[in-house]
Amino acid sequence: FSRGPSRRVTGFVKNSTGLPVAIIQGTWDDHIEYQRLSIDKIPVGEPKVVWKADTLPPNASDMYHFSRFAIELNEMEDGVAPTDSRNRPDQRLMEQGFWDQANEEKRRLELKQRNKRHAWERAVKEGHTNEPLYTPIWFSPKYDINGNLYHEYLGNYWQAKERQDWLNCPDIY
Repeated sequence: FSRGPSRRVTGFVKNSTGLPVAIIQGTWDDHIEYQRLSIDKIPVGEPKVVWKADTLPPNASDMYHFSRFAIELNEMEDGVAPTDSRNRPDQRLMEQGFWDQANEEKRRLELKQRNKRHAWERAVKEGHTNEPLYTPIWFSPKYDINGNLYHEYLGNYWQAKERQDWLNCPDIY
């Protein structure tokens, strides 16, 4: 991002020695182009459009102006983990237009989370547990060389999905 036109993005493709060999630019909401660079970093030939945003569906204003792709990302899928966010009951109600029920359900979920945290804090204070509040099931927390936290995939989600073995999933909804 820059101080230039809004939504504009620019980046470079570099070779193994770090020299720029191509430029990638465009706007994040319309299109992205790729263009090779000469050794003098001058664009060579015509830019090639490598990504173009899809036209929004006719009912986009009813769907938060999401693209078809974004809308489909949230569609239910059979056999996912019970902790999958697509299973959130408040989210499902909201998507169906039941705003009041969605808000009530969200309050119920938040209360459930607070109660769980308070019970854990009491157990820690009273010395009944030294377990963390939660332990990621599908990822392991790690730190990169700069000390930034990231989560490394453990590789067991797809096997659990194939077996439909969700015993390790907490009851979060």
